[in-house]
Amino acid sequence: MLLRDHRASAEASLSQISLVAETGPDQNALWLLKNEFTGLGEWDSNTQATIHSLNAEQSVNPGAMQNDPLLAKISECGNCLSAMLVDGEFADSPSCH
Repeated sequence: MLLRDHRASAEASLSQISLVAETGPDQNALWLLKNEFTGLGEWDSNTQATIHSLNAEQSVNPGAMQNDPLLAKISECGNCLSAMLVDGEFADSPSCH
């Protein structure tokens, strides 16, 4: 399934979170979540463009994803967001900017 298939649900969830994020750390975490959402959308668009352009070098190459800087940034930000969820404390990460 493509990211765009889940976009409306994710946007609705971000809107709900926006309503309850009252503290400074909550607002900061929300900003990071929105950045991650934007990055995922950009990565999905890039991936779909590669597929539609029939660029086999990128779409068939098994190492292409390992060498994708945007995907690496998204993954690192996701790890940071997961750690914040587990720890219950805001922690900034440049990968989410």
